Amino acid sequence: MQKRWQMAVVLLITVVIAFLDRLNVTYIIVALSKENNWSEAEIGVKGGQLTSFFYLAYGVSNMLLSPLGAKMGARASIMLIIVLWSVFTVMGAWFSQFFGLMLLSRVLLGLSEGLHYPMMNQLSQRWFPLQERSRGNGIWTVGIFIALILGPFLLIPLIREYGWRNMFYVLAVLGMAISLPLVYFFVYDSPEQHPRISAEELAYIQQGVEPNPENSSTKQSLLKLFQSPLLLLALAASALNNMVAHGLLSWMPTYFVKARGLGETELMYALAIPYACSIGAVWFWSFLGDKTSKRILLACIGFFFTGISLVFALQLETLPTVTIFFCFTIIFITSYVTAEYAVAQKIIPQSMIVSGVGVYNGISILAGGTTGPAIVGWVIAQTGSYTYGILSLSSFCFVAAFVLWLLSRKMHY
Repeated sequence: MQKRWQMAVVLLITVVIAFLDRLNVTYIIVALSKENNWSEAEIGVKGGQLTSFFYLAYGVSNMLLSPLGAKMGARASIMLIIVLWSVFTVMGAWFSQFFGLMLLSRVLLGLSEGLHYPMMNQLSQRWFPLQERSRGNGIWTVGIFIALILGPFLLIPLIREYGWRNMFYVLAVLGMAISLPLVYFFVYDSPEQHPRISAEELAYIQQGVEPNPENSSTKQSLLKLFQSPLLLLALAASALNNMVAHGLLSWMPTYFVKARGLGETELMYALAIPYACSIGAVWFWSFLGDKTSKRILLACIGFFFTGISLVFALQLETLPTVTIFFCFTIIFITSYVTAEYAVAQKIIPQSMIVSGVGVYNGISILAGGTTGPAIVGWVIAQTGSYTYGILSLSSFCFVAAFVLWLLSRKMHY
């Protein structure tokens, strides 16, 4: 296998393990509530804090620490943050009896993981020619969905057999024993630095990559860039997407246990099946968007039906029908996932793509990733209903559809 594809597969593995570290807390909220005798209101508030504080730190890191990572280099940065996020995962288990310290571990985990995506984007830019860029990015991006599928089947049995703290320790070991050595042996900051790359592959990469856009003399100010109505609409849609996506990620396991009364086996399938559908949906929406050049309109329609599907999923009684409509929810929201960065890259000038996308990601996560789980938790705390908590996310789906409709009228892409 050529070195650039080896690197992409290694990055995929790091994404899977990092995302499992990120998701682990969503599987233990019920156990934590029993250990600490939390009321239903406390479950809503503290469960929301454990997820929202992570995304708050993650968004800040994405915006502010990326320049530091760029100075260190992608390889060294990724190796460092693998060590850090493994340590902070262990810290969450060690200090779980002190909620404030466990919350701190989530903040530190978010700060460390926030550098992961900017550094992988830098590697993709340097290693993959333009004609391969989507495939190169796609390999490691699909790690998110693999983690979402594997999560229930890996983490729930670990919790059942060994307890949730030992599950945290296993994830930390996976990072140190698998991700760290793989990055050390197979990831290099540039093709020129790789000691085992062939002359043919090196020449092919050098002919196909564009100059580093951050060195362009035509760079505009970020302030001026983010005054663009098109980018502001795109950013609003991204924040709303993060509210819905992270709200679902953070609360679906607890919803299925507390509101639906699922056992461990049922829970594993109820969580994994919808995200398994997302892998096929990515290819479907990508093909349709490229074929029709109506990515924004497709995302608008997709978000509208995401809201409809979510409402139906929460009203139905039997587990198979609930799971089917959660599958539709994930399939429809994927219409936006496949369009988001294509739209952002169309709006942001090439000379600012790295810094522009970094700030775009950070603001989107801060505005959406932190508030989505917190809003669900607040609704649960106020109403005592997990169904109402998840249902609150449907309103943001319809708002996102409206924002994307406005964007589609101004930008045909």
